[in-house]
Amino acid sequence: MAKCKMIKSFNDDISYEDGVSQFKEGISEVLGNQSSSLLLDPEYGWSAASKLNDEIGLIMAYEKTGYDTSEKGRLPNLVDDYAVQDLVDKGASALKLLIYYDHKEEEKYNTIKKAFIKRVGDECKQNDRLPRRRN
Repeated sequence: MAKCKMIKSFNDDISYEDGVSQFKEGISEVLGNQSSSLLLDPEYGWSAASKLNDEIGLIMAYEKTGYDTSEKGRLPNLVDDYAVQDLVDKGASALKLLIYYDHKEEEKYNTIKKAFIKRVGDECKQNDRLPRRRN
């Protein structure tokens, strides 16, 4: 794995997971605390989130990075082991959801994506985390 080789080039004794977590911790301490909020992921970001000052907003990604290239439609997939309530309970003040949407794509895929977005929106609404539309 190329990512692992890059981390190993700096420190042979560190795992990919630990290297990514430590990198994110440093970013959180230095840059995160100079911003109004910071976007992290629940897979490697919780230790970094603990480095943020209380007034810094924590935005947690709710989708897995990438998509399944073996299937058509670039369908989304949520992170493992977390629901909106779990992320909120652990300190997330907002969630990020990335959807690969193409209005020219087959309608069956866009219908799946629209239902997916509605489900996540409903889950956020139940937890007082309403999604915001970007202009």
